[in-house]
Amino acid sequence: MHISTITTYASTIPPFVIVLIIAGGYLFFAAGHWSWPMLLDALLLAIYYARPATWPAMLLIGVIRHTPAFAKEFANLVNLQVYDADSWTFIAGVFMLPALKHYAIPAAPISLPALPIMSPSPIYIADADVPMTLAEGLKVLNTDPTAPHVGIIGATRLGKTTFVGVMLAYRESKLVIATPKSAVDDPWFGADVARPAAGTMDLDYSPIEQAIANVHQEMLRRNQPNVTDRSTITLVLDEWPELAELPGVVKKVVQLIRRGAAAGIRLIFLATDVNVRSWRMDGMAGVLDNLAFARVEDGRRWSLGRLDPNWRLLSPRALDTVQVQGLAARVSLAGRGWASATVSVPCATVGVGGIDPPNMALGTGNGERGTGNGTPIKVLAALRASGVSRDKARELGCVFRDTDWTEAGKEQP
Repeated sequence: MHISTITTYASTIPPFVIVLIIAGGYLFFAAGHWSWPMLLDALLLAIYYARPATWPAMLLIGVIRHTPAFAKEFANLVNLQVYDADSWTFIAGVFMLPALKHYAIPAAPISLPALPIMSPSPIYIADADVPMTLAEGLKVLNTDPTAPHVGIIGATRLGKTTFVGVMLAYRESKLVIATPKSAVDDPWFGADVARPAAGTMDLDYSPIEQAIANVHQEMLRRNQPNVTDRSTITLVLDEWPELAELPGVVKKVVQLIRRGAAAGIRLIFLATDVNVRSWRMDGMAGVLDNLAFARVEDGRRWSLGRLDPNWRLLSPRALDTVQVQGLAARVSLAGRGWASATVSVPCATVGVGGIDPPNMALGTGNGERGTGNGTPIKVLAALRASGVSRDKARELGCVFRDTDWTEAGKEQP
C-alpha cells in the first residue's frame, strides 16, 4: 500500500475521532506519568483538531520532543556538556524538548547532589544497543537495591578512577578508600586514602588492612541489637586483586558483600579483570550477585551488566560516558572521609594489661606503630601475655605482620 493511499485513507477519518483516541491514551498515560511538558503535547493536539491539515507537522514535533537521540544531537550541536538543572533556561528547554532531561546533570557536582531522573531504565532491555545515559547509569550504580555493590573493570589508564570519582560525587555517603598506589600516581580527588606506609622497601599494607578491618567491625557493631545507625559508608577497594592477597582481607570483604548493605555499608571494587582466581573467591561466585559491573574497554567504551555463573558479563548494555571528563574536572572528594575510620579495632579495646586504646588514624604513615601502620606492639604483647594466639588476635581485628607478633613476644606488657 502506497503512502499516498494511507494518507488519503487517514484523511477520511474525522479529526474528532482521532483526537478522541489520542486524548484517551494521553489521559491514561498522564494519570501515572504527569509532567508539565505534557501541556505542550496537549496544545499540539488542539492545533491539529483546529487545523487538521497540520497533522504531519504536529506529529513530527511530537516525535522529536520525546526522542532522546534527537535531544543528544541537539546537545552536541550547541556544545552542551552539562546543565544547571535549577536554571530557568534549562527548565524552559526541557518544557520544549523533554528528552533533554536524560542529560540533566548539575554543572558543579557537590557532596550531596541529586540527579533529576527518578526511575532509571533497567540494565536489561529488548534493545540493548541503545546506550544508557550517564544519569541513568549513575542512578543504577548508586541506588539499585538489588546490586548494592559495584565492580569497575578495565585495563590500566582507561579511566576507572575518574569514573568512580564522578560516581561518588553523586552518592550520599562517607568514604573509606584503600589503594596500593601512591598519592602522586592516584590522588583520588583529594580524598583521605589508606595507602601502604611510606619509607619502607618492603611495602607495609597494614594501613589498608586496618581500614578494611575498621569498616568490617562497623558492620558487626551495626548488627548488634538496638543499634539503629545506618548512615551510608562506601568502601572503595582499588586494585582489588592485589589487596585480596593480604591476610584475612577476603574473608572480611566477603562478609561485607553478603551483610554490609543491610548495615548501610557498600563496596566498590576496581580491577583489571574479574575472575575467580585473582579475586580469591573460588566457590563463592554467588556473592557477586550483589554487584553490578561497569566495564571499560579500548576506546573508553563503557558497558553495564551483571555476572553469569561463569564470571562473564551477562548481556552488557552500553553506557554513554561522554560527560565524565567534563564532570571529573569539578569533582572534589575532600572532607568526605568516614570520621569513625579512626575507631579502634576490638583487639585495642580488650582491656588486657591496662592498655589504653591506641590511635588508629588512617594513612598517617609516619612509621610509628599505632598511628596508621597497625596494632601497637604493646597491645600485641598484652594479648600474647593473656594467652591469645596469633590467629585469634587477627580474628579480633588486630592488624600486624608476623615479625610484629614475634617482636611483641620480647616485650613485657
